[in-house]
Amino acid sequence: MMTPAMWGILIGMVLIFQFSLRGYRRRAVSKPDTDR
Repeated sequence: MMTPAMWGILIGMVLIFQFSLRGYRRRAVSKPDTDR
């Protein structure tokens, strides 16, 4: 069973992961194969 707290943590982790991916993608633009 997933509690609201667990969902909140998951959403927060996903958001941070997305932001980190965005920043990393900006720095590593020379690698188009990491588009996903």
